[in-house]
Amino acid sequence: MCILRQVVINKIINSEMNIELSFKQENQRGDILDILLNAIENEDITLIKEIVGNQISLEEDIGEGATILMYACGVGSIKTVRLLVSLGANVNVRSGADFPLSNAAIEGHKEIYDYLYPLTNSNLQVIAKEDLSLSQNNI
Repeated sequence: MCILRQVVINKIINSEMNIELSFKQENQRGDILDILLNAIENEDITLIKEIVGNQISLEEDIGEGATILMYACGVGSIKTVRLLVSLGANVNVRSGADFPLSNAAIEGHKEIYDYLYPLTNSNLQVIAKEDLSLSQNNI
């Protein structure tokens, strides 16, 4: 009976340790993601290069289905957009109605829009043209 009790206790301890480790890893990932998003906003290319690929993948969901490239397009960071594309970010990735070219169009980031347009598939180009037209009418 004593051995069985010890086995159960060990399983509980191991289970709690795994939960704690997962929690710590998730918190670290959140911290790294916050640092990355701040680096994108400040166009800290050195830090972005260090984090992307080593800790966060190019196509990783950074929240609500968005990728790093979508975020960079939304905030208007042309340096980051060029870097991410050069590293292999998918310009045609979609999350619902969102995709990089559309994000640039909606936010009025014409330089990013012009850069991404020839790289984006024709179906998404049509949608993004409409988004750009709507955003220019609202300015």
